[in-house]
Amino acid sequence: MTKEEIGSILRRSPKSNLTAFRFSLKKRNEIQGYFVNARDYLHLNSKNYWYVLRTDKKDEWLATHNPDLLLLFPGDVFLRIQAL
Repeated sequence: MTKEEIGSILRRSPKSNLTAFRFSLKKRNEIQGYFVNARDYLHLNSKNYWYVLRTDKKDEWLATHNPDLLLLFPGDVFLRIQAL
């Protein structure tokens, strides 16, 4: 997916930081998680890279904000993104 397509999905969700998404990926199993606006978000977004936090790591992230919990994906590995 292009950064414009992903940006469109984020704009349609009312509160993207609180909205869980289902990510269908080309070469991996589907995951559920959240887009995360980390410190270098704008730079990565311009290159079509996205931080994703899996839903099972949400509580730990809220407590620690440990960047090791985030997964970094290039936008072109997403087949489909659906809000949950």
